[in-house]
Amino acid sequence: MFKPGFIFSLIGSQKRAYLRSMSTLPENAVAKLLMGEIQNLQDISALVLKLHEGKYKLYNAQQEHYKAGYPPVPAPMACWFRGQADRKWDLIPAVHRVDKGAIEEKSYNETALVHGFLLQHPHPSYIVSGQVNINLVLSNMQHYSYPTRFLDWTSNMMYAVYFACENDENDGLVWVLNPFRLNAMSLLGSMKGMAMEHYFDARFRSAQALVDSYDEIIDYLDLLLNSINRPQSGKDFNIKNPKALAQFLMKLGEQKAAGRIEKVLFSVAVDPGNQNARIVAQQGKFTIASGKQYYDRAAATGSLFPEPISLYRQAQLIEERKDGKPCLGAFIIEGRYKKDIKRQIESVLGINHATLMLDMDAQGKVAKEAYVFRRGQQSWAAALEREPKPLI
Repeated sequence: MFKPGFIFSLIGSQKRAYLRSMSTLPENAVAKLLMGEIQNLQDISALVLKLHEGKYKLYNAQQEHYKAGYPPVPAPMACWFRGQADRKWDLIPAVHRVDKGAIEEKSYNETALVHGFLLQHPHPSYIVSGQVNINLVLSNMQHYSYPTRFLDWTSNMMYAVYFACENDENDGLVWVLNPFRLNAMSLLGSMKGMAMEHYFDARFRSAQALVDSYDEIIDYLDLLLNSINRPQSGKDFNIKNPKALAQFLMKLGEQKAAGRIEKVLFSVAVDPGNQNARIVAQQGKFTIASGKQYYDRAAATGSLFPEPISLYRQAQLIEERKDGKPCLGAFIIEGRYKKDIKRQIESVLGINHATLMLDMDAQGKVAKEAYVFRRGQQSWAAALEREPKPLI
């Protein structure tokens, strides 16, 4: 177990090696976060009830939700869930994952990905008052399976369980996140709520995908602030409080000048709203990671963003603070139970790839599973010939 701030005391190649070694979780990494095991639908119901009653100390509605001024929401709805088919996978967004191949180490050029997407898929909504609406761009990139700094979550635990049961070769994991505690320890700004477009911390992290240095991101946010006075631009960007954005820019500059990168490095939780049909169908939420992978840091300067850390590590750092509380938990689904659980969810609850993904590819995948003859299975025609049934 490391002390708070340990990861930020590492420099150069030391920090880089440490961070990259965390692309997969150690075998015992989830032990402290483990909240139970799922074997069937009854277990899911029992776990949701315990979560609602506060048995796991991951959420306290009276202290957190109501105190923050939010309307009353049951704990299972206030918590977010993410299903992963392999319990060894860390909470690292796709664009930050490093593929350690036998020949070479591969990672993504995020800035080139974003600019390429804008060139190949231009849309009027992506540019507002001369500025890129980067939150919307990344949300659509995520929708079309581009690697982004977003991690998908859902407010529906059953959907997360379904995704965790994707294959039965490995034990799966359902992560449980308290987004309110995560943000309370990660925000630079003072904005309340989680609406993506009202949220300067979210925009700061998203904009790191568009640029390569602090100087560029300060320019981006500064231009955003200056464009508020243009006709309709404030409305288009949903910036209702220019003073808050100016204060955020000041805090960001102070953090960088003082070398305090902890909050700058942390992910934040956001509610994307109903941006597309798939988000609505999956009751989707996002966490947006900070930091950036670079091809070569040999000539790195203080203006480059730090390398990202996983959300799992961030949760550990938060809990080990003096005022820290747990914001992350997990349920395990053993591989041997996955087929039965998935079958129960599909047959009892009507949840499948077609209802969650909505596109034609998903519809085709479900159809291939539903209308297939398997070896040893008699045909409908043969069955009718052997056992004729009356027409009326």
